Amino acid sequence: MKKIFIILFLTSSIIFAQTESELLVELFNYSNDLTTTSSDLVSLSVDAVWFASEMAGTETTHGTITQNAQGEWNYSATPTDKLISLFANGTHLEFTFTKFDGYKQGDADDFKYSHDIDFNALIPNYINLSIQSTATPNDGKTDFLHVIKGTIVMNGETNTVNVTHSYDKYTEISGSFAIGKYNDYILGTATTPTKTFLLSDQFYTEITHNSNEGKFARGRNRWTGSSVQFAENTYQFKDVRINWYGGTEFADSANAGFYNRVIDAYQWEVMGTVLKNNSKYGDITFSTSPISGTYGPTLNATLNNSNSIVLDYLLRPNVTSVNGKILQQPINFKLNQNYPNPFNPSTMISYSIPQKEWVTLKIYNTLGQEIATLVNSEQSSGNYKVSWNATNLPSGIYFYSIKVGAYSQTKKMILQK
Repeated sequence: MKKIFIILFLTSSIIFAQTESELLVELFNYSNDLTTTSSDLVSLSVDAVWFASEMAGTETTHGTITQNAQGEWNYSATPTDKLISLFANGTHLEFTFTKFDGYKQGDADDFKYSHDIDFNALIPNYINLSIQSTATPNDGKTDFLHVIKGTIVMNGETNTVNVTHSYDKYTEISGSFAIGKYNDYILGTATTPTKTFLLSDQFYTEITHNSNEGKFARGRNRWTGSSVQFAENTYQFKDVRINWYGGTEFADSANAGFYNRVIDAYQWEVMGTVLKNNSKYGDITFSTSPISGTYGPTLNATLNNSNSIVLDYLLRPNVTSVNGKILQQPINFKLNQNYPNPFNPSTMISYSIPQKEWVTLKIYNTLGQEIATLVNSEQSSGNYKVSWNATNLPSGIYFYSIKVGAYSQTKKMILQK
């Protein structure tokens, strides 16, 4: 039986961004977090319709698909005004469609690259978003447009968003090389009870696969001029541009999201400043000079008060550790998104602590019930990783929550069987 391909990504912290460090990291990642979630919701909505239609024997955008404890799915034609997905672990998703047009002669993946759909996505207590999505094939590439409106819980607060995400994808094959090119543009606003975001971001990604060597390379460019108002202060990234270029050691590293070695250090560039209330407050810098073949520097906001904030790790180190501890010293508290995600049945969770603290890391289901305790001990400063195996659990959304001293954070992950 065909499974729904759940690829939803959503980060949710259970504390407000009260410090400058947390606020600037949130601002830097906001566009990527939101647009990744909305893109995954589009993909998930299409998969749900295809799955329900196969079970119903006719095209349908309504009804209920329900998973039992054994992972099997059943379909009911009710309700008649929306399509509901109920997972055995309690995850509840609803899609209400006002338009579902596009190329329907192929499979769900074909439809994702040629469609015009309009729907509302609801995950109770987390997401209530209206998304207009078009995908238009255009001379060897596909142009996408997502108009995203509604509410979403991110970083502990309900965010009201009005964002346009336009992007294109282009793929070419030449000899032993396959090249994928992606352009993303994000414009819009988001408000919370404590913050107001003005988003202006652009991303360019080029991924190259050399089939002769089985290796991947990924070049990324990032431009941002986004700003956030918080506690009577306004912070802005001014004329920020970052270029970085990394590669894999093995083909399967790319599948796990690892582009972990610096390639062509001369292509690494960084420029731009941080403004506070329209005055220069710091610079955007690399933590060190990039050196080919290494794990590379982090991207930092180096402020006038000498505080250095890690905005992005750029290249994720591979699993190089002793007794579960990655050999690299952290600067800030950080809980990373699990890899892989979605996963079946095991996934890796990594986190960083800059000082000795008592660490608790637990897994919960969507009903708030504790599933597992992965860490409950005092740990020294360092970067850590822990594996979680969900062999005996049903598919669905789960949460992993860390508490380190006064710091706490929670993220979602997807078990797909």
